[in-house]
Amino acid sequence: MISSAVLIPEEPQLDSAEQNGSLKRRQSSVSESSESNKRPRLHAHTSPTASHNGAASPTAPAATSPSTATAAGGHPSAMSPPLRRRQTSSTLEQDKSRNRRLFGALLGTLSQSSNAPRRSSAGTKVNNQTTTLNARREEIESRQRERLKRESHEIAESARLKREQLERERRVEQVRWDEEAMRLRHRNMRAAAGFLQTKAEPRLYYKPWELRDFEEEEIKRQIEDAEARIQREAEEFEEKKKLGEEELKREEREKDAQQPSAPMTSTPGATTTDEMDDRHKTQDEADKHARGDELPEQINDERNAEDHVSPLNSSSLVKDSDPAADATKTERLRSSSIKDQDDHDHGGEELERGQEDDSSYPSIMEPRPTTSDAGSQTSPINVLTLNCWGLKYLAKYRHERLSEIGNRLATYSPQLDIVGLQECWTFTDYLFIRDSTRSFLPYGKFYHSGIFGAGLAILSRWPIVESSMYRYPLNGRPQAFFRGDWFVGKGVACAKISLPDGDNIEVFNTHLHAPYEKEPNDSYICHRTAQAWEIAKLMRAASDRGSLVIGLGDFNMVPLSFAHVLVESRAGVQDVWRVVRPGSSIGASVDPPEKERRKRMGEEETPTAETSLGEHGHTCDSVLNTWRWNKAHQKQLAQGHDRKISGTDLDPKAKRLDYIFFSGIGKGWRVADVKVALTERHPTLLCSLSDHFAVQATLERSQILPSPPDRVEAHAALHDPSTTDPNLQTADFEDKDFDKAISDIPTRGQISQDFYRDILTMINKYTLRERKQRRYGLLHFVGSAVVSIGCFVAIWWSPRNYVSFILILLSSLGLMAGTLHGLIGGLFVGSELRALAEFEWEVRNALHLAGGPALEDRSLKLKDWYD
Repeated sequence: MISSAVLIPEEPQLDSAEQNGSLKRRQSSVSESSESNKRPRLHAHTSPTASHNGAASPTAPAATSPSTATAAGGHPSAMSPPLRRRQTSSTLEQDKSRNRRLFGALLGTLSQSSNAPRRSSAGTKVNNQTTTLNARREEIESRQRERLKRESHEIAESARLKREQLERERRVEQVRWDEEAMRLRHRNMRAAAGFLQTKAEPRLYYKPWELRDFEEEEIKRQIEDAEARIQREAEEFEEKKKLGEEELKREEREKDAQQPSAPMTSTPGATTTDEMDDRHKTQDEADKHARGDELPEQINDERNAEDHVSPLNSSSLVKDSDPAADATKTERLRSSSIKDQDDHDHGGEELERGQEDDSSYPSIMEPRPTTSDAGSQTSPINVLTLNCWGLKYLAKYRHERLSEIGNRLATYSPQLDIVGLQECWTFTDYLFIRDSTRSFLPYGKFYHSGIFGAGLAILSRWPIVESSMYRYPLNGRPQAFFRGDWFVGKGVACAKISLPDGDNIEVFNTHLHAPYEKEPNDSYICHRTAQAWEIAKLMRAASDRGSLVIGLGDFNMVPLSFAHVLVESRAGVQDVWRVVRPGSSIGASVDPPEKERRKRMGEEETPTAETSLGEHGHTCDSVLNTWRWNKAHQKQLAQGHDRKISGTDLDPKAKRLDYIFFSGIGKGWRVADVKVALTERHPTLLCSLSDHFAVQATLERSQILPSPPDRVEAHAALHDPSTTDPNLQTADFEDKDFDKAISDIPTRGQISQDFYRDILTMINKYTLRERKQRRYGLLHFVGSAVVSIGCFVAIWWSPRNYVSFILILLSSLGLMAGTLHGLIGGLFVGSELRALAEFEWEVRNALHLAGGPALEDRSLKLKDWYD
């Protein structure tokens, strides 16, 4: 605010000339005499009078003496009226203020107009310098990236070459060590062959002081076998060694072909010495400009931020973002990972020669495990089933054939994990096969059952944690001694196997009752159906326990037959052959159902031998099997005259009787491969190894679950009696179901209520037959006793001694036969009828669960001979 002025009447008024003179700028002085000559300074808080006098201030005294005023002003003057003087002073102050504002605005305008061209020029210059420096920096960074990429590639290539060279040296060294190990093993084999060994575990080697003849023969045979095996292994090793050397030479040739013949020349992207000097010079200039004061503050801040990033970090960022560098890094990591798995070289670092570890490396003859295989928990499971035909005293060349079977299993590729054998009746044959495969199948079980043994055995790569032998309640009749099914005690060999990943596999090995007659005279069809029912129950129970189920063996049935549909539907398993090849045959080509199938599928009337094995999986009655030839051809073969069979020969009677069933399909497992195996002949005898061929399947885990197969409904169990082999006839399907079942789409059989009713009809029919057989047996016993008594009475009146002898002989033989028949009818048939009653109850209960009538105990009309 403006303070009020104090009017002094005695103060003289300044004239205009003096006032105008006071506005001029004079040289200031510090002396008191020249105080009046100073330019008056105007302030907001001073009055015009005070400013004019130069000595007044807001704190000055309110009055001065006349002498002082006269001295300050020079001459006294007349005083103007107060109001007029106040108006004049206010107007003068406003004019001065306005003039100062106008003068300042003019100076600002002139300054802007004069400085505008200069500022624009300076900004353009700065921008040009910034652009040039950025371009140089980008060029430098580009060259650095190229150099780092090239150096990384050279380092990786050098490391790769070193690894390859070290790997080749290790492989050569491994071959030498493998050969030394083989020679040491052969020396031990020769030494052990001169001793006898115990049959029980653990094996103990011993040699009596005096050898008996059979012991000398055994030792001689062991030595011959050892020498033959040593010679075979040596030949195989030399062959593999030769292949390995050829592979090394081929790799050397490829390496030489890949290396350039001329030294490396400068490439467009290479960095020379001049370029390096130029790069450092440009970098120094850029740093100098970046630290200069002539650049704008924003550019300085950006450059300073860039200068704070170290060259190592910058190159690392560029390298990580470069695709070629990423590929090099990935290759380096993969090589390091493989190196860790192979030799544990301190986290994958390169080791100089002499610093390698003492681990054993895979030889060149064996495939190296891949990274994926090393990470997988469970490798594929290779399963094989074979009917060995090892009947003692009846099977020809039994010992020679089963010995060769053991050798073939030992050298089979892929290496087997689970093997199921049927008709391996003698424990000696089993031990030979066991010894031949002990190196990769260390666990095995020979199953004892019946009077002569069941002939079943299971070999496994993994431990057998549980084992049992389940005998079939219905398994032939004792009076059919010439067939032997009842005496061998057929059943199911069960083994629970623990996998490395913790899963359990339950294996069920079986051999169902063979068909001996044709419909309607086949009296064993009920037994075979009951056996299929029993093994289906066992596999279903194992599957309910959470185990993987593998059912294998000689089932004596054709695909889609009554027993086949029963096993698949009741056990919850699938035939692995039909999973891979669902459109394969359903019997021999001479059977009416198979003829109908071939007609609908548009196939040839009779398959060739090659198609029979590869597409349809026929394991029995094949034209390639020498034991299915007629007597004349077998006799010629025994004399050394071979019969050449080609793959194009027709095979009309071949069929599939051997199966592998699996429950893991659709539950994380799949069938990778399935084929007919062991079709080769004996090397010296030129005969087939068995009257059946083997079936081999590869099961592996699958991440993609297949869609569930379509179901086809079987409606009947009775077969057409017009077929040549009605026991192996297919079940009764409707036209639409039959078309679907024989198509190339995987299907699974399903049982209808009519199917169960047909089983009950079969059981009732067979029950009536057995009751008649029991009645005949009891009558035979009574009749033989009466005849025997009559013969003894007739001897009293016999006129000749030879007549008495004949009567005694007839009486004795008749009484023996009658007694045996009576015992069979009175005891065995009673046991059989009770087994049939159990079977009937289970079928009736299944029918009730499928929507049939309620189960009633009174419907089972069981009546014993003593009731």
